[in-house]
Amino acid sequence: MGHICAAQQGIPADARESKLRVYNVYEDPLAELLKRDPHGVNVSLLMKHPVGVKYFMEYIARTDAKFAKALKSMKSIEKYKRKVVPEKKMKLAAKIFKKYVKDNELLSKEDKAQIASQVENFDFAGQDTFKVLEVKVMEKVESLLAAFKQSDIYQTLLSNLGPKRITVSREKGADTMHKIDGPVFVGRSSDDEGSDDYIHLPHDNKVSREHCRIDAGPLAVLVTDLGSSKGTRLDGKDGKKIMAKVILPGQTLNIGGYILTYELGDVAAKKKGGIFGGMFGKKGL
Repeated sequence: MGHICAAQQGIPADARESKLRVYNVYEDPLAELLKRDPHGVNVSLLMKHPVGVKYFMEYIARTDAKFAKALKSMKSIEKYKRKVVPEKKMKLAAKIFKKYVKDNELLSKEDKAQIASQVENFDFAGQDTFKVLEVKVMEKVESLLAAFKQSDIYQTLLSNLGPKRITVSREKGADTMHKIDGPVFVGRSSDDEGSDDYIHLPHDNKVSREHCRIDAGPLAVLVTDLGSSKGTRLDGKDGKKIMAKVILPGQTLNIGGYILTYELGDVAAKKKGGIFGGMFGKKGL
C-alpha cells in the first residue's frame, strides 16, 4: 500500500524505501523503559528513537554546536551502510569524509588518514569504513548523557509520554481539539463523523475522503499519507509533502485549507447542561 501511495505522488521507485522506513510507535522499547524508570534511558535506545534522538540533538545544539554537526554523521553513515549500488556508495563515502571527517576535532591525524585511505581505495564490502568515527562519537554521547537527563529538554521528552491531541484550525470557524490515542484517521468522509478515531474535515475538495492516518503511540506520533490527491504537507502550506513521518509537538499538518497542530495535553471535557448547566446542574439546588 505504501508503494502504491508513493507511486501516486510521483516518487521514484529507488527513493521509496527510505521514505517508507518508519518507526513502530506502538512497540516502543524507549517508551517502556521511560515508564519503568524515567531516568533509566540508555544511549542505544535514545539514538535509535526518532523522538529521543531529536530532543538529544536539540540539547547538544544548545550546549556544543561543533559536536552537534559531528553527531549528524551517524545518520549519514547508516545511510551509507544501506547503499547497495557501488557507485552511489562510493559517492556518499566521499561526501561523508569531506563533511564529517576532514575537520573533525574528535579524530586524530592518524584516524583521518586511515579513513581517507579506505575511502580512496574503496572496498564495496567496507561497512566499517567509518568505524573509528562512530566509536569516537558514541564515546562523546555517553559522556553527555548524564547532563542531558538533568536538562529541561529531557523533561520535555518525558512529557511526550502523556496525553496527546490535535488542534484543527482553518481561516473561518472555531478551532476544535481531538484526543489522539492509537490510530486516528483524517479525511473529508462523513461516514465516521463523530467517531473518536476519526477527524472530520468537511467542505474542502482538497481534502481526500481518507486523507491520512495518525498513529499515536505512548511516546511517538506517526503521520502516514493515504495516497491523498493533494498530499499532506508538514509545517506550512508550502511545506514538504510527507508519506510517513514521526512528528514532534508543535509541528503542523497542512491538509487543504485546514491546519492540524500536534500538541501535548488532554482535551478539555465538554460542558453539559446548556447555559443554565452551571447554575442548576448540582443536586440539591
